Amino acid sequence: MRIDEDDTELDVSGCLWYQGESFTREVTETAFDGTLVSIYTYFAGYLDGP
Repeated sequence: MRIDEDDTELDVSGCLWYQGESFTREVTETAFDGTLVSIYTYFAGYLDGP
C-alpha cells in the first residue's frame, strides 16, 4: 500500500500516523504536476530502510 504524504500526520516523536494508526508501508512525495519525487518506507510509524 502506498499513500501520499499529504494524507499522513507526523507527531512530535517522529512517528507517522495514517487514519489514526501508526503507518507501515510506503509513503510517496509528488511534485505539483504529479511526478513522483520520493518514496519513503515506514515500519510501525518510523522511517525504515533506504
